[in-house]
Amino acid sequence: MQHRPSRAMWVWSVESPAAIIEFARRCGLAELFVHVPWNVGPPEVVRLARLVEMAHAEGLQTSALGGATGWLDDPGGVINRWLRPLVATNLFDRLHLDIEPEIALSEFTTSVVERFVAVVRAIAEAKPAGWPLELDVRFWYPDVAAGNGDLTSALVSLVDAVTVLSYRNRTAGPDGSVALARRTVAIAAAAGKSVRVGQETAFLGTAPHERKQTFHGLRRIELDTAITRIDAAFADFDTYAGTAVHDWHWYRQLRS
Repeated sequence: MQHRPSRAMWVWSVESPAAIIEFARRCGLAELFVHVPWNVGPPEVVRLARLVEMAHAEGLQTSALGGATGWLDDPGGVINRWLRPLVATNLFDRLHLDIEPEIALSEFTTSVVERFVAVVRAIAEAKPAGWPLELDVRFWYPDVAAGNGDLTSALVSLVDAVTVLSYRNRTAGPDGSVALARRTVAIAAAAGKSVRVGQETAFLGTAPHERKQTFHGLRRIELDTAITRIDAAFADFDTYAGTAVHDWHWYRQLRS
């Protein structure tokens, strides 16, 4: 069944729940990926509960967000110190993983790939029934070997949904966000899994290869226009769910 395209947003810091919800309302967001720390407890639970309560009152879905390169070396810790404490809060609608091991590692070796797949599998097997699991994936993961296939396919097989990080501030051309996301969207669709296309607003640096990945310094209308074009480009894919914007801190700073 085809999803109506919607927009989500990563939220890594929850200092001001009211401001986050007001911004989400103005931007027409449908879901928040909300960071939950390890061993979550007071006072974090109080702020998270307030945000989730306000989000649900506005009709927004909430996903518990977590992930770091170090998770590859401690799957048991992830289960016991992240997954179980957050599930015990009974606050969230689903889970969202942003592990991206390539960020902190100089080489994406076979060992890294195997450990990446293993920790995602561990979480997928340990999560309670009724908690959908979504994972952030890079657009180039189809080029990475994993088992008898590619990394994207291996990861898609373990989760309920993916967000492909197709970070470009243009949609057209071979290096535009649409072309870069297309293989992952197709892989997810073929597997019957929901897929979003992620867009970036953070400051990544001043080099050309960094500037082209983000809408930082541009106007909000330019991001909105890109999202409209992305939604149109993938409208024929039944499992295409929309877009996600990284992240609350930077998104709100785009010029109007």
